[in-house]
Amino acid sequence: MLPMYFALMTLCNPDATSMAVRLALYHFIIGIAEAMRFPTWLRRFVGMLETSESDPAAIVVFSKYFKNWSSMCKRIRRGLARFEPGGGFEAYRDLFLMVSLLLSRPPDDELDLDDAAIVMSMRIHRMHARIAYAGFEQPEAC
Repeated sequence: MLPMYFALMTLCNPDATSMAVRLALYHFIIGIAEAMRFPTWLRRFVGMLETSESDPAAIVVFSKYFKNWSSMCKRIRRGLARFEPGGGFEAYRDLFLMVSLLLSRPPDDELDLDDAAIVMSMRIHRMHARIAYAGFEQPEAC
């Protein structure tokens, strides 16, 4: 993930310009926010960070839905009465189920070890964020 690598290098560079820091933060904010919305994508994202893969869009199972996410959500918000078949979804119910599936997370007792580690990591991160926000702990620098 070359853009994430360059973003990290920018954030660790004390001489980076304000705009460069903003752009670097943007890469992480968007990447993490999107990954948190989709459990399957989160597992893939963590795997890419661990192995330094560079092109998530090359993964066919994800690219179709992520490229069309905005239009899929708009079609759902319009409701059943205004639904028009297309984009691989012939019925409103099919579209709704796909979006629900992409946003769902299996119950804790159905998670495999990798999934459980991700969930635990997210919980620990949230706990640390709450502690830091309350002023008990300062975030560490790069």
